[in-house]
Amino acid sequence: MSKDLRSFLRDLEKLADEQYLCVPEAVAAHLGVPVYLHKLEEKGRFPAVLFEQATDSSGRAFPFPVVSNLFASRERLAMAIGSSPARLAEDLAKRVQTLPPQVVEKGEAPVKEVILTGEQVDVQLLPVVTHHEGDAGAYITAASVWCRDIDTGEYNCAILRLWAREKRRLGIHLNPSGHTYFHYLRWAKQNRPMPVAICIGHHPAFYLGGLAKVRGNEIEHIGGVLGEPLDVTASETWGGDFLVPADAEIVLEGEIPPHVLETEGPFGDFTGYTDPAKPHNVVELTGMTLRRDAIYLDVFSGRRDHFLMDAPMLEHGLLQQLRQIVPTVRKVFLPYSACCRFHAYIQMSKTDDSQPRTVIARALMADFRLKHVVVVDEDIDVENEAAVWWAVSTRSQWDKDILVLSGVNGSVLDPSGENGSTAKGGIDATVPLNRKFPHRNVVPDKI
Repeated sequence: MSKDLRSFLRDLEKLADEQYLCVPEAVAAHLGVPVYLHKLEEKGRFPAVLFEQATDSSGRAFPFPVVSNLFASRERLAMAIGSSPARLAEDLAKRVQTLPPQVVEKGEAPVKEVILTGEQVDVQLLPVVTHHEGDAGAYITAASVWCRDIDTGEYNCAILRLWAREKRRLGIHLNPSGHTYFHYLRWAKQNRPMPVAICIGHHPAFYLGGLAKVRGNEIEHIGGVLGEPLDVTASETWGGDFLVPADAEIVLEGEIPPHVLETEGPFGDFTGYTDPAKPHNVVELTGMTLRRDAIYLDVFSGRRDHFLMDAPMLEHGLLQQLRQIVPTVRKVFLPYSACCRFHAYIQMSKTDDSQPRTVIARALMADFRLKHVVVVDEDIDVENEAAVWWAVSTRSQWDKDILVLSGVNGSVLDPSGENGSTAKGGIDATVPLNRKFPHRNVVPDKI
């Protein structure tokens, strides 16, 4: 049996309620789901939550349940690939290999149990969640958006926010620094609409594979991370010319028309701030396929569920790039306090005092969202923020150990930047090799 969202949920059900919680009572898709998750978060709890009765504005239950907070735990992400939290980035690195997908007939694809086309398509049949006061409306936040290279046909996968604004029309936020936007520009240059498949609900490893920071046909990387070929099937709109995941819960098919921009937002994104309304692209839906008993997957925007979805792959990508120039880099950690995007704590065993600055410069250029880097020695646990900042306070001097880069490319969602331009910096918090330095206090394990 192929891996999918429900097989992973069955595994979670066997665990304690720290990892899984079922809510049988009615909870509103409009703000109710995030309020429930927020209350759990205030208690220090981050389980995956199945809302059996998500309700609409009239109090009627949608025909489909909602799962949210699935990605809010490193333990669950590690479980998805048979790893441990301590080895998550390392094991992901081993899994990111190409494994060609397996094409199955539409009659064998669970996502084809219900097929809607033309006027039948209605995204408002789904329990799409409204996450924050002030949001423009309900947003699809767990969509793996697939598009194809206009020349090579290779698939690109990206997690993008989509505003469910009308039955057959979505607002879509294409980041100018993202690959999907790059592909859109090439289709638009030929004045052609870009086909997209919006895939909602699959095994967590499916999402981790689609977020791999490597070149190539990204649906092959999904198979590598899953540990088995990804089952795909022909789309309703384009047939075998555009394949979609056969074991997804829901797939929306549509096109991004060239040169059409409409106001999108406001929306509370990963930064913890509301991104204001701006002109963005739209998706005109042409098809909608789903399981009869589909499970709608949501990501709790701006919280751990959102942060951790991408963090292990970002850590893995940074680690691989940094080891190419300084092989003694040991570990990379992206902390929750900076949305698992803006800060990186890097542990290394240096052999030269210039290496930390080299690592800082390379890391800051490796991902446009990364703003601040702290490099520490092997004796510092980078997953312990108190330990990292103790190293900063006792091992760095701001007139010698700070590297600043001004006017570089950053995230357009960073409210402190200006139209995607930002300043970045790093701190060398390692012990200098060229002078005597005090020993750390040591308490024995036992006497």
